[in-house]
Amino acid sequence: GVNFQYGHDDQEGFGGGMHIGGGVSFKASKFDIGFDIRYTVESNDLDFDRSVIHGCTFALTMGLAV
Repeated sequence: GVNFQYGHDDQEGFGGGMHIGGGVSFKASKFDIGFDIRYTVESNDLDFDRSVIHGCTFALTMGLAV
């Protein structure tokens, strides 16, 4: 993945990273309910120190299944 970062004192830059994870989805009648979890690793180029940002994202989705 690619990210764009904007920091204090008009610092900005591009970085790169990756997401690893997965999810599940269940269909119940006409509804679809899903859950997704991802571990993220991205570079932080704002201070030119090439440090790495670790994180985790969670997503809960609900929709209509036709």
